[in-house]
Amino acid sequence: MQLLFQLQKAWNTTGQVRILKALIAKHPDVLPVSPRATPAGTCDAASASRGGFRGTMSIRASTVFSRFSRTTMSHSNPADISGWHAHIYFDAATRDAAWALRETIAEQLSHAVQIGRFHERPVGPHPMWSYQLAIPSERFAAVFAWLVLNHGALDVFVHPNTDDALRDHRDAAVWIGHSHTLNLVALGG
Repeated sequence: MQLLFQLQKAWNTTGQVRILKALIAKHPDVLPVSPRATPAGTCDAASASRGGFRGTMSIRASTVFSRFSRTTMSHSNPADISGWHAHIYFDAATRDAAWALRETIAEQLSHAVQIGRFHERPVGPHPMWSYQLAIPSERFAAVFAWLVLNHGALDVFVHPNTDDALRDHRDAAVWIGHSHTLNLVALGG
């Protein structure tokens, strides 16, 4: 298999390239071939794993690490998801907007979600004030779409509920709006 790369300035060419070489050696079939590659950056997986590739790379770090995570994490069955949580984040300046959204959710989505307490302090891994929506799996797509279109200026953290809370919050979550750094120590991380 031929691997084609083109170096991007965003890469730390010592640490991340070393990781890339290890990934190529362990998972040569996982990394994508770049459409922007140049012949100078061509090598095969065997020579790359020996440190023999030269030339340029066009695989972004996020692509490599995303694919690495997917190949090294255990593949869970979506049926393991017992439901979903959406956490609406706010602070003192956005409190009224958060309360208004909560009232709208109660009016329009009461059949699809269970609304949790309105916490005016950080709770658990959540670094901001928040309230939670518990969403059954069969309602998730509709509720998620509604939140995407109606969250306003508020940020929403969404995660599945499986038997692994740390993985749910760290590896399987999505953000609507801006992301925030979670306190994963609260989940054993």
